[in-house]
Amino acid sequence: MGHSSLMKENRDEQRNEIMKKTPGERLLAALELSDACAVFNSASRKALEEKRAAGKA
Repeated sequence: MGHSSLMKENRDEQRNEIMKKTPGERLLAALELSDACAVFNSASRKALEEKRAAGKA
């Protein structure tokens, strides 16, 4: 089984699991993922700024 097939299978399994949840539970999961994405975005921006600053020094 190829790499993309495994990814598709995993995604389908996750989709099936989330569909078993109530709309409120799905909303909470989406909000938690959104918060995690914001944290990663902030960290990556900070790291990029530090890298750029180190290159100019």
